[in-house]
Amino acid sequence: MQGKDVQEAMERILILGAGPQARVIPDVIALCPCQELIGFVDEAGERPFLKECADRFPVYDLREYPDELKSGVGDFFVLIATRFPELRAELLARTQAAGLSLANIVHPSVLIAGSARLGRGLLLMPYAIIGSGADIGDTVIVNSASTIDHDCILEQGVVLAPGVHLAGGVRVGSGTAIGVGACVSPGVAIGRNSLIGAGSVVTKDIPDGVVAAGVPARVLRSVR
Repeated sequence: MQGKDVQEAMERILILGAGPQARVIPDVIALCPCQELIGFVDEAGERPFLKECADRFPVYDLREYPDELKSGVGDFFVLIATRFPELRAELLARTQAAGLSLANIVHPSVLIAGSARLGRGLLLMPYAIIGSGADIGDTVIVNSASTIDHDCILEQGVVLAPGVHLAGGVRVGSGTAIGVGACVSPGVAIGRNSLIGAGSVVTKDIPDGVVAAGVPARVLRSVR
């Protein structure tokens, strides 16, 4: 899919997750005329963070996903909106095994270069910017006011918190999360399943499976 592609058919969307990330999605979908939110899925049908406009949608039990829901609510697309990497991977596998399609939810204020390449299952929040030649993998979340400069590569399941800035040519491995306000210097590679602390300045490569933080960022420990 190219960055300039436009959705035309109406998509009925089911959100997997009912946490803080999911709570903000109804406001975004309300601005997208080709999308309709039909509900959320969470463990035991709980809604710990859903309120205001999110509170009027049903929350289905995760044990019903996907088979019972497919027969009960009709056709739908899926967006995975939980920040936990292992759960995201599990939900993606279940979604793919069921033959369900992933939706892209894009706030109208997002700027996407025409040469950017976008995967599926993306959540792009207000004022995010995706630069020329960027390659964004499936199920990536880019939160508000984060910027991805030219020729960056974000692999599957990457999560950028609000206000993250990636300079040109940065590569972020699958399942990695980068905290609020962190900055990454040009050409740096961050490994898979790592965590980058809020406010960090990443000037050198970061390996797989570690927690790194600081100015400049340094490895503090392994994730496990």
